[in-house]
Amino acid sequence: ITLSPFHNRTTAVVSMIVMGNATDGGNQTEVAMFEGALEALAVASYQARPHPGKVNWFNATTMRAAYGPSYDAFVALREALDPPAPTTGARMLGN
Repeated sequence: ITLSPFHNRTTAVVSMIVMGNATDGGNQTEVAMFEGALEALAVASYQARPHPGKVNWFNATTMRAAYGPSYDAFVALREALDPPAPTTGARMLGN
């Protein structure tokens, strides 16, 4: 089961780096200017897939649309092997 943005397709990576640390996440106003618009453009124009291990704004619905059956297979496997899901964001899993 793969949730790799690179699986079975030609891929380019666009990353946004925000200066900050664990207590100061950087200028959130600047982040807000880019996050929604950049993601919407990438999804609409290029069928973007988020990297599940990186910060992203996808939810269960958009993850399912991006990854198809692999997403549901991953969720089922994660629920079987890691029921409390301490390592996986609830937003992306729809919990």
